[in-house]
Amino acid sequence: MVKYALTSLKSIFLSKSFYLIVTMSSLLFWILMTKCDTDIPTHIQQVVKINSKENTYPSNFGFYITINLLTFISSNLKYLNIVTILVLSCAVFLKFQITLEFLRRYIKKSVNENGLILIAVFLLFCFAIIDPFTILLTGELKMYVGKIVSNVWHNSTIIAVMPFSIALFWMQIRVFENGYFTSIFQTVLMCVLILLNVIIKPAFLIVYIPITFIFLLMNLKTTNLLTKNTVLLFSPLLLATFLILGQSYLIYYLGLGSISNESSAVSFSYPFEIMGLSLPKWYIPISLFFSLLFPLISILFYKEILNFIPFKYAIYLTLFGFLFGAFFKETGPRMLHGNLMWQNIICCYLLFMTSVAFLMKKTENFKTMTRKNKILWSVFLMHCFSGIIYIVKFIFVGNGA
Repeated sequence: MVKYALTSLKSIFLSKSFYLIVTMSSLLFWILMTKCDTDIPTHIQQVVKINSKENTYPSNFGFYITINLLTFISSNLKYLNIVTILVLSCAVFLKFQITLEFLRRYIKKSVNENGLILIAVFLLFCFAIIDPFTILLTGELKMYVGKIVSNVWHNSTIIAVMPFSIALFWMQIRVFENGYFTSIFQTVLMCVLILLNVIIKPAFLIVYIPITFIFLLMNLKTTNLLTKNTVLLFSPLLLATFLILGQSYLIYYLGLGSISNESSAVSFSYPFEIMGLSLPKWYIPISLFFSLLFPLISILFYKEILNFIPFKYAIYLTLFGFLFGAFFKETGPRMLHGNLMWQNIICCYLLFMTSVAFLMKKTENFKTMTRKNKILWSVFLMHCFSGIIYIVKFIFVGNGA
């Protein structure tokens, strides 16, 4: 196992993809940090305040402590900016690499390696399709606010946690595809991934815990309630639940790492109360249509995609995450931070990734595709080009709305 891991690391560092993605991502993050309104400088300032004892580490301390360790607890903004850019760029590459390995499981022999790499790169740019009608409603072209998108570039913690959330999703899929049997090694690895999700940004676990519990419960045989396999299956969920409850206590009761003296809490909200601050509530279904057109048409063309385990799991995660963000909110100074909707970004990415995986199974040859597949790949490219346009808009307008 160690030999395999070292070989994999060596192949990664020797690959052109690593240097290309890290270089391009570093350039993008440098531009966004210096010219645009993002959360990244705020997070860097929080590191400075932690080092000067003005603030304490938040409960999701993973990103902040990583930056501190790599800069040897420096408060020099130049070093902090450089290290932050490199850390986020490596997270983007790791997200790409895990996506690539996931897609390899469903590739047709007719798709060559370069084509597969290109598809994985395109997934990094997937975004809600440009919706011109928002100009009429808001007076500006809003591409992110009021949408569900699969990629963001302005928040360091969601960028940092994405590869570990995708990896956790993939590990759980492997358990499902293996007839709901797992091993000690898989369980330990999943627990490590859960821990990383908690200490960086626990958004994905909000949906992972209940949906995975339902999947396991529906496939649990009454004759195997107390077996070793059952204990291994539910152990990651128990760990995740315990850690989330503990973290919630630190955030909402102790205010650990809070930048405000006011307390916050989680409460029920009116349907789509927070999302409705950006767009009229009646327009939300239309906004969702532009956000999720590719997976929606995939369902329309291929009903059997609903039986494709990765997609089925992803769509349940997405639906629960969306409803959770629609009917719950934070109160107090955190109310407008949208912290109960970050899971939508991760789930949306998983939905697109699994839709692509299914479509790759249906694509025998890119030169002789069926009309359905041509339409689907065209819609997928529309999402990708919208993501590129969003980045250009972000750079020139200065904000990611």
